Amino acid sequence: MNSRFFRLAVVVIIISTINFNCVSYSSALNSTLEENTQLSGIHTLLKQAGGLNNIMGKGKKSFTLLAPTNNALAKLGPGTVENLLKPANKEQLMGLLKKHILPGKNKVGAIKDGHCKDILGNELYPGGANFTETIQTKGGLIHVVDKVIQ
Repeated sequence: MNSRFFRLAVVVIIISTINFNCVSYSSALNSTLEENTQLSGIHTLLKQAGGLNNIMGKGKKSFTLLAPTNNALAKLGPGTVENLLKPANKEQLMGLLKKHILPGKNKVGAIKDGHCKDILGNELYPGGANFTETIQTKGGLIHVVDKVIQ
């Protein structure tokens, strides 16, 4: 009986630790984006998509987010962001966001040189985007960019 209880306790601890780490990464990202007023648009888009964990899928640990500023999102044209937020356009929203998320912690130089892939496995070319700031967060990096990656 004690042996079964011990095994069950170990399983519960392992599952709790895994869940805590996933939530922590997403929570840390959300906190960082909330604190930066120029990133409120990408924060809203990520929340509408169900958060970083929903977009990346299970098993992904570290990440790099190319976070377009509010000005960059505004350059998409009037009503574009509002349309992406509609539930009927969730697939389009997810597609856009997945182009801005890379597995692992990627440095700006590697991204600019085209040596990185997004979470879909596609080669990432930032297309002349300027990297204005890098923010370290638990589990990943946020590179603030002045352009939406298409």
